[in-house]
Order: sequence, then structure tokens, then C-alpha cells
Amino acid sequence: MPLASALAAMLALASATSLAAPRAKITHVPGLDVSGQQGFSDYLHAPQHRAFAISAGGYWTWQAEHTSAEGAVEAALRACSDMADQPCVPYAVNERIVFDAARWQQQWRPYLSDLAATRAVTGSGKGQRFHDLKFSDQHGKVMHVSDLRGSVVILHFWGAWCPTCRTVLPDLARLQRKLSRDKAMRLILLQVREPFQKGSEWTASQGLRLPLFDSGVKTGQDDSLSLRNGTVLKDRLIAPVFPSTYVLDTRGIVVFSHIGSLPDWPAYLPLLQDVADHSGK
Repeated sequence: MPLASALAAMLALASATSLAAPRAKITHVPGLDVSGQQGFSDYLHAPQHRAFAISAGGYWTWQAEHTSAEGAVEAALRACSDMADQPCVPYAVNERIVFDAARWQQQWRPYLSDLAATRAVTGSGKGQRFHDLKFSDQHGKVMHVSDLRGSVVILHFWGAWCPTCRTVLPDLARLQRKLSRDKAMRLILLQVREPFQKGSEWTASQGLRLPLFDSGVKTGQDDSLSLRNGTVLKDRLIAPVFPSTYVLDTRGIVVFSHIGSLPDWPAYLPLLQDVADHSGK
């Protein structure tokens, strides 16, 4: 949504709900890490006029001491957009929470049409068809990314050797508990730079129940991932840092990616559901 339209929509919402909207308080802002939650706490004590904006991917910012609420919102949205590669939305204006859950749910739209999807080039960028990786389940059954079409796929590259990777897993385990009965969405964890057994043993030692799949990597020196056509792909081409995560729509098209750790994965369930409900239609 263009900035002007977003600003107009937010101001209309704020005006219509000026009496009913909840006053901002220390609460859990969706998709933010500890620093983001602290940032919102700081925002609550900043002088008016002020606005707090967020984006999928854990991005956030706030602006204060503006001469009008409109100016604060515009500044916050612009600052957020400078950091994020996803649309930004207002979360709070002055003492009012103006978060629009329906708009948040649609953050990854628009999805490609069927025709555009058939013409999509292979790659890891948004709107591209993700590489057809070859991997296997814990029983040794060979699988490919293309086998998962029809489901929304959260593809997560990680390693037990990676401290940052380990910090994300409890959130992913919480997400998996919500997805476990929904065949329309699949969480796939693929290990990098270590054998499958190492990651499997580490998660078991932590009591984490996660859908681990074997990327085929055998050693810490192995930096290649196998493709269905028999060739290989260097892991750093799709994961410049670990962990890295991709969300694929029902046709295997990238709708979202995040390089590095991403907090509060359960907050993305509405967005994942939107992909399941509306992509590939």
C-alpha cells in the first residue's frame, strides 16, 4: 500500500476509534524480539506527538516530538520502510493502539497469479521459484521441495553448532505445535555444516519436538546442498548467515524470507494462513 494511502487509512482508523481504541500499554507487540518490546516500552514514555510502526521480519521504529499525529505516523512509516523489505504498518499513535490485525495478516500479498507462477525463474528472491532441493526424512525417504507443492512451506536452515540458530528453535517448536494438525502448512528444518544426527541429538537433549529433515550434509566442511537434478548449490547462496528462513506459497514461490534469527514465529501464523488460503487460487 502506498505511504499516502496507508497514512490515510491509519488516520481514519484512529479517528473512528478515538474513544474505543485501547490506550497503549506495555504489551506484547507481534513479531518483535526483546529489544523491540523494550523499544515499545520506551515509546510509551516519549513526548507527543508520537507513532510506533512495525513490519514482518521483526522490524520496528518509532518517532516522537512531532507537531501532529499525522507527521509522527508519516515519519515512523518512512523510517520503518527504510529498514524493512516488507510493508510497514502503524501499531500505536500517541496513547492509542491502532494495530490492524487484518492488514497485518496480508503483509505478504500480493501472491503471483497461476500464469506468473509458471513463468517464475528459479532463485531465492521474492516471487521466484525456490531451488528444488533434495533431502530426506528421518526414515531415509528421499524428498524434494517440489514434492511439497500444495502446502505452504517454511524452510529453515540451521545448525546445532550455531548459537543464534539454537535461540530460535523454541519459538519454532511453538509454531510447530500449532501447525502439527494442519496439512496445508509444513515446517521443514534442514541442517547445514553438520551431520543430521548431531542436530537430532541436540534437539532431543533440549526436549524440543521439531520436524527435522536431513539435508544430506555429512561434515562441518560440507557447504553444498543437493538438488533434484543431481547438481549442488552452495549453502551461502541461499543462507548468507545461519539461520535463514524462506516461506514458500502453495506453488513453491518465495513470499517471504529472513536472513538471521527471527523472533516470535507464532505471531506469523495469521500470515501463513493467508498464504494457505489465497495463494495458488
